[in-house]
Amino acid sequence: MKINKVRNDLKGKLWCGIAALSAITGNSAQNSKDCIRLAIDDILKKTGRTIKGVYTTELLAALDYLCLDHKRIYNTQKRIMTVSRFLHGYKPNPDKLYLLVVTGHFIVTDGVTIVDSLVPNGCSLFNHPCIDDYVFDCQEISNSTLDNL
Repeated sequence: MKINKVRNDLKGKLWCGIAALSAITGNSAQNSKDCIRLAIDDILKKTGRTIKGVYTTELLAALDYLCLDHKRIYNTQKRIMTVSRFLHGYKPNPDKLYLLVVTGHFIVTDGVTIVDSLVPNGCSLFNHPCIDDYVFDCQEISNSTLDNL
């Protein structure tokens, strides 16, 4: 999978969950927001929430809705690490993307570039403002389902 720049066509603030989905899919931010809305429509109807910030489960529901494979490869039950230490030690697969949940924020990386709402055009791993934040969860994402059709 290829990491994508975020195409921000929203009128308001670009939230990190929407930016993360855009970086994974290559869709615009508005399309990503609409996809999240479709994936969690029942939750929104029950709670009356609007899509701004999203929870990890809601973002994963959007990945499921798009038939993108994801699996948890790390959480804090193993050991708390910073983004730089995690990526240095994990050796990411260049054919996959990684959704990292850091301190209250989502970032997407291919192991070389990081894309999120703070740096929608992407930047080098070690130039990102979240490089010293702690990783709480990491999902490895692939589109192998689509590749096998």
